[in-house]
This record gives sequence, C-alpha cells and structure tokens, in this order.
Amino acid sequence: MKKTLKILGIIYCITLFYGCKTNSYDSIDVFFINPDDASYVNLKNIATDIKVIGLDFPDTIIFGDIEHIKSTNKKIFLYDQYQTNSITVFDEKGQFISQLKKIGKGPGEYSSIDAFAFDEKNDELIIFEMGRGFKFYSFPEFSYLRDYKVNEYFLNIEVIGDHLLTVSDTEITETKCKGVELFNFNSGEYINLGLPGNPVTIDLSHPNTIVRHDNQYIYASPGFTTNIYQISEKGSNIISKVDFGEFNIPKEAWSFTFDQAMDFRTIFSSSPKATWVQNVIIDDLHFSFYYVFKNIFNRYFAVCNINSKKCHDYSGIYLHDNFEVIPYPSGVFRDYYISIIYPEFIEDILPEDKETLKYWQIEINNHRNSEKPVLLMYKLI
Repeated sequence: MKKTLKILGIIYCITLFYGCKTNSYDSIDVFFINPDDASYVNLKNIATDIKVIGLDFPDTIIFGDIEHIKSTNKKIFLYDQYQTNSITVFDEKGQFISQLKKIGKGPGEYSSIDAFAFDEKNDELIIFEMGRGFKFYSFPEFSYLRDYKVNEYFLNIEVIGDHLLTVSDTEITETKCKGVELFNFNSGEYINLGLPGNPVTIDLSHPNTIVRHDNQYIYASPGFTTNIYQISEKGSNIISKVDFGEFNIPKEAWSFTFDQAMDFRTIFSSSPKATWVQNVIIDDLHFSFYYVFKNIFNRYFAVCNINSKKCHDYSGIYLHDNFEVIPYPSGVFRDYYISIIYPEFIEDILPEDKETLKYWQIEINNHRNSEKPVLLMYKLI
C-alpha cells in the first residue's frame, strides 16, 4: 500500500547563512550553514547575468500555477500538475513549441501526470501515471506512441542515456524503499545506485532535488546532512555535503517509517529546522541552492564560492527597495535559476515609475497589463 507524499503532505500542512566553511571527512567538502544570519538581498547585487523571457503562446493555450520546470539545453518544460494537468514547452527565447494535454481514460490519455522526463535522443516525452505506468509521446506533435506498464510508484523520473533514472517509494521493508535506481525499458531491469533509501529521504526526493547538469544529474539527497550526488549511467558518487548544524532534523527522525509521519512533523515544527535542499547549481566557481527553513513556505537561499570557500545566505531576493521578494525558482535552465513572474504580481515587486528601473526591470514592467507570465532567469555571483 503506497503512502506516497504522506510525510511531505503533513509537513506542508504545518504552516542561509552565517557563512560557509569547508571541512573534510572521507575527503568530501562539507558546507556548514547557519540560517539565523540570513538577510534579504537585491537581485542586482548577486547576479552576474539577468534575463527576462516573455512567453509567447496562443490564446487557446492555458496553464495554471507552475510548481516545477524542467529543461534541456534548448527547451523549457512548464509542468502544471494540479490545475490543467499539462506540460507546456517553450524554446530558450520564450517561443511556444507545443503542449501536452490529453486528459481522459482512452488510449494515449491520462488522468494525471505524476512524473515526466524528456528523451532528447529519441525526441520523446515520457510521462508516468500512478496505476497506469508510462506513456510515450512524439515531440513536438505529442502523438501517442506506446505505453509501458509497471507496478511501481515514481516520485520523479529523468532520462540518462539508455536508462531512466527513477525515484520510487515502493517499500522493501518498513524502513527501506527501492529509492533511486536506473531502469532499462528493454530488459525491464533495475540497477540500484546504493543511495539512501529510507522512507523520509525518498518521500522528500521530489523533482527539484534532482537537477540536470550537462549530461549528468545532481541529486540533493535529504537527510541529517544533505548528501550531494553526481549521477550518470556509470553510477553515482558523492561530491559534497550540506550541514545545517543545530538546525538539522535529528538523525533518529530520518529512520522513521511512513507510519511515523506525524512524529516527523512534530520534530520539524517543534523548533526551527532546515532541510530539503533544492535546485542545486554547480559551476567552476559557485555552489548554490535553495532549502526550507522553519516551515515549508520559507525558502532560503545559499551561494558559495568554491575557490575561496566563502558563502552568503539570503532569506529572500527582491528587485527594488521596499517591495516584496520574488518567487523562489521553479527550476533551472543551464546555469540560470528560473522564477515565474505572473502579471498580477508585478505591482508587488516593482514600482510603475520606469525612471528608477534597470533595463531588465523595465522588461518585466512592460508585462504588467499582459495576461501572460514572464520568466526571470538569473546567474549568481
């Protein structure tokens, strides 16, 4: 019996950084975080490059709030899981390409999209629906090609070479799930990657914990300390850890079963705790990510200089003094974070007076009376 999202759901119902230093055990860099010293920051002070991408799509195309974005080197996939059950695809300039929206019970139709991935090699979009397995669609037409039945539930899927990277909360024992594996459609075989498979860790391993980085993936595995893994077809290796010190959720909580979800919630809410590292970006100079602190709605942000070993922590990013912070990113594109800005929200983050604005702020403001959202993309110092 699946207890999918039970722990995450309970946390959701409840209502970085003092600095960063590196230590080493087992020759792995450990970044120590203190969320208490986080501050608000203007985006212009921490970004090396800022882009505003207006989304151009036909009036017949509708999608709701986008919780998650996936991307390839040239395509951006907006995933509306809860309102329109659709995946809408744009190119890097914001031009509409196509939308998958085939809701129903017939061949090639689905009731929900619980996870999805794009196969660049074969130009196919793969979706997973609990109880019905995988469906494959041609791209960009989204013509139905075939299905593949499995008796699993996957929280996330990604394509790696000829394999599918899967995150499954199927229980092996009360304290262990199948977890993170590579799946081969041709043989039907799974290759376990030997990563933590305890129920709490896997239940928090949602799409934003896995981010594409070139031809590999970076996985932030939740736990007492967050292990950062690099995953490829050849396997996985740990590359760093994030340690929240006194704000770590105690070790014993990470060994809880799904039936102990209420106990996990109590520990998380009883005093300030930090966890759930998401949207990790690693380049030659920087290591950055978002995470939750105190409650599920409180997204903090950290950016570290890999060479100097210095980190800065932020409790929110704003575009203009005395205005609200921007939404936390829904995903990444190459080395850019992507926040979706809806027109009705622009008045909360920017003034109307264009004389005080930067060129990219003016681009956002130009969409104030539009009905279409824009993508705010930024690289960090």
